[in-house]
Amino acid sequence: MIDKSRHEPDDEPTRKQDRRRLPPEIAQPFPPEVGQALNHWLRRRILRALIADDVPLSPADLARGRLVDEHLSNVSYHMNVLAAAGLVRQVGARQVRGTVQHFYVADIADKPLVVQALKQTERLDRVDEAGGR
Repeated sequence: MIDKSRHEPDDEPTRKQDRRRLPPEIAQPFPPEVGQALNHWLRRRILRALIADDVPLSPADLARGRLVDEHLSNVSYHMNVLAAAGLVRQVGARQVRGTVQHFYVADIADKPLVVQALKQTERLDRVDEAGGR
């Protein structure tokens, strides 16, 4: 018989992804859609990149240069989640080889708790030296 207690998760997260989720004490003051948007490490890294560059960036710009080893489709998905939560806004678009490239800026100037959460979770979101997530 298999000892199920060895296979059931305990209170402490064991996977890296789980450890990078927004800690409950930081997520608590946010509306559900903002808390959900901030609950993923890549979305927080996208926000930080938009803040640091202070120029409109597209998901392609982020996937190519700012976020190591991320596929464009993955960055686009997470950018849409941030936009739906009101944390980024689209400021432009251009036609590129039969598709439309959208450009975004961070929209958190009036959201000091979001800025604070980004600072508090920066260490969690760093890519480790081995290149993994």
